[in-house]
Amino acid sequence: AQNENINPTPGTFKHLFRAIVRAGCSKETILVLNLMNEAGIKMQDSILTMAMRACSDAGDTETLTHVVSLWEEEGFAKTPSFYSNILMCYANDTEGDAYAVSKWENDIKESISNPSSTQHRAANTVWVLYALAKLAARRGEYAKARELIDNRLKMSGHVREGERHRQRVMELEILVKAALASYDRKGLEDTLREYRDLADQLPPETLDLLQERLGASEYNMIMSPAYHRDKQAPDRRWGGRFAT
Repeated sequence: AQNENINPTPGTFKHLFRAIVRAGCSKETILVLNLMNEAGIKMQDSILTMAMRACSDAGDTETLTHVVSLWEEEGFAKTPSFYSNILMCYANDTEGDAYAVSKWENDIKESISNPSSTQHRAANTVWVLYALAKLAARRGEYAKARELIDNRLKMSGHVREGERHRQRVMELEILVKAALASYDRKGLEDTLREYRDLADQLPPETLDLLQERLGASEYNMIMSPAYHRDKQAPDRRWGGRFAT
């Protein structure tokens, strides 16, 4: 960016941030943001959103705090991505700052519950609800995680089939982890029954955790589609245009 023969544009830095997100190199976001500043490129909310996404995927709350401060300095409006990236970042942070995440959660939940809030529309969105559910799962709050995902399923809107599939796998992973963390055997069985067509698509680390907690024999039984075949699955349907 400092070479006089190169004239970087906002698009140049968007490409850099896409590469950072793909590579999972959240720490590099500060370097790229500094290069933008040196090149005299005006900050854009779309660029900071990508920087936040890199932090979110890596659970890098330290770098996220810096990016959020830049967002607020620029006076950009709070967007659904702004909120969901913050919550997902704390959900993916293995250390976890209990005070910081509690503050964000409370602020966002207040916006969701208050339709007259200026932030209600940005906070009450699909990915914010998934992020809140993931945080509840980490704390072993199975019932809360289930409630948040149920609320998400009531939302209307169009989702491509491939994206819908990806979201269902994520719902399954969140609920399985919540049930394991809360030692809720019934919740675990209900979840695996409802999502029995996707159980084998859980991430390997989640399958390993299931086997470790249940033991090989119990694991093989509960993961078998035949075990759930004659049992009633919860009657939960997608809302709006998702209705089946």
